Amino acid sequence: MEIIKGQVVSNVDSTKSGSFLAKFPGLGGIDMFADVTYTSPFFKTNAGGFLGIPEVDDEILAVHNPDPDEGESEFYYHSTIVRRSNISDDEANPKFSTIAENDRSPYNEKGKPVMQHFTNHAGAGLYIHREFATSKISNNVTMRSDTGEEVNVGPVGVQIRNADGDSITLNGAEPNDAYGARTLSIETQSSQEYKCVAGDINMKIVNGGDINIENNSFGIFALPPWFGNIRLKSRFRDITLAALGPTSKIHIVTNGTQVIVDSLGGVKIVTAGNLDFAAAQDINMTAGGSVNITGNLGAQIGSQTGAAQVNAPTVFVNNQALAFNAGPPGVGVPSDAGTACTSTPIVGQAAIPAVPPVIVPNDYGDPVGGAV
Repeated sequence: MEIIKGQVVSNVDSTKSGSFLAKFPGLGGIDMFADVTYTSPFFKTNAGGFLGIPEVDDEILAVHNPDPDEGESEFYYHSTIVRRSNISDDEANPKFSTIAENDRSPYNEKGKPVMQHFTNHAGAGLYIHREFATSKISNNVTMRSDTGEEVNVGPVGVQIRNADGDSITLNGAEPNDAYGARTLSIETQSSQEYKCVAGDINMKIVNGGDINIENNSFGIFALPPWFGNIRLKSRFRDITLAALGPTSKIHIVTNGTQVIVDSLGGVKIVTAGNLDFAAAQDINMTAGGSVNITGNLGAQIGSQTGAAQVNAPTVFVNNQALAFNAGPPGVGVPSDAGTACTSTPIVGQAAIPAVPPVIVPNDYGDPVGGAV
């Protein structure tokens, strides 16, 4: 047997046996065309293995068996020559490069090979890169499609990226300029959807920092009014907010109002505007201690259709106890003691303007204006 040089003419194989047609110039004094049987470093017939049948015009080396036994081939594929073909009579392309130059070049800036790759003619396949740089070893394994989608395993951990740059990155133990150590980053240009069909969705920090959910959108890629909002919705059950630490508080904060619910059972509402209660039926307020209502400009209790009642053992007006049911100012009415008395109007105190809370722009330093 001998090794001879040839060129692939056609790799169409209707029998799907792995053979292809090649031309062998000068063999036996003529340009000989013959079927070549493909060989592989590892392959299981009718199963799989390493398969890379050469393309048309590839220059190859083949093993020639001039005296084959019955059922044997005369030519066996050995390897592909990595160089510009000099067998073809086609005019050479001035832009032709034996090894394609792209963002996955197997050579570094000094021209030294630093990569092994197993790809098809369109550049899709497996790239293994290892380079001893000045500061550290660059070590990447990348699986890439011909349109740019790729999965990369290397110094940035595990990265899945599409052709447009949307990515999922699970970083390794080494931090870098873009990601912290052992972090997960998901970035897309458009929407993200998380769906669980038959189980739970759990988000938990065991011994770390905060959970921050923030919407900074001002609607440049949205339709009003569906931007900038954060919504929590339960169609069939409850929504629960629980702060269970010994000094925990639940804060509801806007630029003008704060609502604080603390772990001792206190509820505090501070607002720069009005505080309105409206109910289709009753409003009931009950306290184990006192109920105090104070208005700097006045305090009114009225009823549009029924009576306004004050029920207490003693009623005080301007710190004076009264023992009668007072009528309009200047009208004498009987007292409980049976003697006549006259109610007098009460002169109100000067109004003290309400002081709104101080509003300080903040990121996660809620509540606004400091702790309340």
